[in-house]
Order: sequence, then C-alpha cells, then structure tokens
Amino acid sequence: EICCSEEKCFEAPDCSNTLTLPCDANCDGVVTVGDISAFVLALTNPAAYMTTYPNCPLSNSDTNNDGQVTVSDISLFVACITNS
Repeated sequence: EICCSEEKCFEAPDCSNTLTLPCDANCDGVVTVGDISAFVLALTNPAAYMTTYPNCPLSNSDTNNDGQVTVSDISLFVACITNS
C-alpha cells in the first residue's frame, strides 16, 4: 500500500487579519478608551461582538485568562485602559 499518493487540497480560513493583543477589544492595534464599547459588547453579548468584530478574538477581552469574558475581567480591563 502506498501512503499519501493522492493529493488533497483544502482551503484554510485567513487568519492573517486576527490581532491578538490583551485589552484591545476593537482590534485597532492599540489599547485606549476606544476599546471600552467593544469590551462592553464582548461582556454583554459575545455573539454580537463576534459579528461586529469578526477578525478580533474574544480572548482579547478575557483579561484574567480564565477562558470567558465575565464581570471578573472588568477591573483588569480598566487597569489596561488606565495604564496605556
């Protein structure tokens, strides 16, 4: 038996536009007060956030790195904004 004798092609999603930067909730490349509304949307309506910011990972708003965007992320997010 010959392994891998047939070429298989598939199309992978374009990940080059995804910007991972903690607290950069709107993925503009900087952490500023401009991220507040995007963070609030991620916190209150993750589905709408992913639709509004399709190339921005929800994990940018997960400031405590527990795998979820919850009220527990608020104080660390505020610290990011005020220290930038």
